Amino acid sequence: INSNADLIIRGDGSLSITSTDTCIKSKSNLTIESGTYNLIAGDNGDGLRANEILTIQNGIFDISAGECLEATQIIINGGTLNLTSSDDAINASEKSEEGLTPIFTINGGSITINMTQGDTDGIDSNGDIEINGGILDITAQSAFDWDGNLAFNDGAVIINGEEVTEISNQFDNDDMSNMGRPEENQFNFNPNSNIQFDNVDRPE
Repeated sequence: INSNADLIIRGDGSLSITSTDTCIKSKSNLTIESGTYNLIAGDNGDGLRANEILTIQNGIFDISAGECLEATQIIINGGTLNLTSSDDAINASEKSEEGLTPIFTINGGSITINMTQGDTDGIDSNGDIEINGGILDITAQSAFDWDGNLAFNDGAVIINGEEVTEISNQFDNDDMSNMGRPEENQFNFNPNSNIQFDNVDRPE
């Protein structure tokens, strides 16, 4: 699925995609409000990709890809995500034509990340990372890599089976942030109804 404009996906049905490239892509903003997704993209592909902002409001996601989530800004407000990656499971990097600064933000939901061996990161941001709630459960040699600032305000972070209250940068072990407590916010959906795609033109 490839959109040249804003793409909004909603509905409580299910969607399965196997691709050698990217499973779902928007050259602008991609928003997923609900649904159940099984996405397989291979080592060189992306599961979900947006050039501007990728927002997940809710839903159930099982994604296996080189990079599972990729956009300039990635916002997770809820849902249950199981990500298996051979590169960076979540990658907030500069792709924006609107001058956006890369950032990964999680406000709720549950994300489980399993990384393959090698020079890979569970969550990689070329800018900032904000953890405001939800659960991050990461199995990886390198769980976090960021170039800007990290704010660990709330939620739970589990790295290789152990809950942590300090998060270290892959390239700067002295850069740490404190605080964190468990808070699970999962949402289940009926996979038997239809799913709706809204392809919305970007405003002038």
